[in-house]
Amino acid sequence: MRIGKPSVVFTGLCSLIFFSNTARAFDVEAAYGQRDGEVAYQIGGSVTPSNGESYRIRFPISELRFPINTKVANIVLFLPLDDRWTLTVAVVETVSSNSGKMIDSDWGIKYYLADPNAMRDSLDIYSESQLQMNGRDFSLEAFKKVSFVGYEDWNIELGGGALQQKYDFTAGNTLEEYPSTPTASPIYIAGETIKYEYQSKMLYVAFKTTRHLSEKYHLSFYGAYSPKVIISDFDNHLLRDKTATGSSEGWGGQYKAAFIRSLSKNSEIFVQARYQKTVANGIQTQRSNETGVYTETDIGLRNINVQKSLSVGASIEF
Repeated sequence: MRIGKPSVVFTGLCSLIFFSNTARAFDVEAAYGQRDGEVAYQIGGSVTPSNGESYRIRFPISELRFPINTKVANIVLFLPLDDRWTLTVAVVETVSSNSGKMIDSDWGIKYYLADPNAMRDSLDIYSESQLQMNGRDFSLEAFKKVSFVGYEDWNIELGGGALQQKYDFTAGNTLEEYPSTPTASPIYIAGETIKYEYQSKMLYVAFKTTRHLSEKYHLSFYGAYSPKVIISDFDNHLLRDKTATGSSEGWGGQYKAAFIRSLSKNSEIFVQARYQKTVANGIQTQRSNETGVYTETDIGLRNINVQKSLSVGASIEF
């Protein structure tokens, strides 16, 4: 499934907020930059086949790493509700699709499937695939201005919000190697081999603060923490009759810092750095019909999303 273009829901929400705030000034911010990092999942630990007899294996026995190294563009609307409260709506969209090489690693395959005398921790299968990515982040936040004695040069805001991230990946032109078996020749597989869908939802508390260095120059800092991140993902191994559906929960954090220069009373330019990390644990359900017999197995799952970005942009007040 490929993610669609900006939705009617988002357009309608922005229009509703805009027309409800026509008496107030609002800011529009646009930026362009580079995002790097990866979305990864690991499986292993507890295994429960359809017969219900659970057992344990190495964790991780398998790891898939999907890089998200793409150019991104984002637009942010800052909509004041009154003198203290501000609503923020933001969309980040990938504008390039080649995001790097997907890495798939498997350990202990010979130990568990063929030879109990083999090393359990040996890297038995390793592959790299060309990766195409399409993704979007959507966030909605509300912040309230607060003041503290002795910090008159700082604008401080407290609040929170919700973030949804949806990424689609297609991997192909795969080179598979067998590190623990030096005599085995690498195999090249042309065409698409894996499709992977990833979705993250998180509610968080956050703060923003701006330090006025002078009339024209400012520093801005942002931090957010989520005690509960919900991840759902779906992996389709196209060359095998096998799919994997994951569900996990965990925590996440976001941090941003920006250097801002005012151009006029209602316009600014800025450079911004951003870092995000989420970690979630759960269960992956694998469904397979590779041998002509349908099987379903639950296995331990960990999702990790680490990303950083650097962007330049401008904002204007209307």
